Amino acid sequence: MIQMQLAGTLRGILSQKLIPAYLSSGRVLAYEVLIGSTPVRRCIKEDKIDQLISIMQTSRNDGMITMDQCLEDLVLKKKITYEDGYKNSDDKKDFEKRVKDRIGGEKKPQTPKPNQPAQPGAQSPGVGKPAISTTPQVKGH
Repeated sequence: MIQMQLAGTLRGILSQKLIPAYLSSGRVLAYEVLIGSTPVRRCIKEDKIDQLISIMQTSRNDGMITMDQCLEDLVLKKKITYEDGYKNSDDKKDFEKRVKDRIGGEKKPQTPKPNQPAQPGAQSPGVGKPAISTTPQVKGH
């Protein structure tokens, strides 16, 4: 009964995490979005909740995104470190594989420490351009 009510009224679900920023003292928003589409409603009605992640992964063009997909994007954009992305991912093995595939086959992206060049003579990515504002984004902390 409750599943039918939820399936009939669900518009969407948003989940959020704040992850330490890579090159600044602030934090970066990581999120996942589930939209109450017809396939999502069907899964809820038929008690096939285990299929929701798969639907989210394949419905990115419809506005859905998993937390792991968002974390991958943030790592590749150098907004957060690989280590923080990995630590906050839900499926660590899949996260590692997908990041590896997206960067072209490296074992694991090397994340240089802030203010430290990745290679001699190389400049750290984003120096002079903070990933986010340096002002605190969470009040009371």
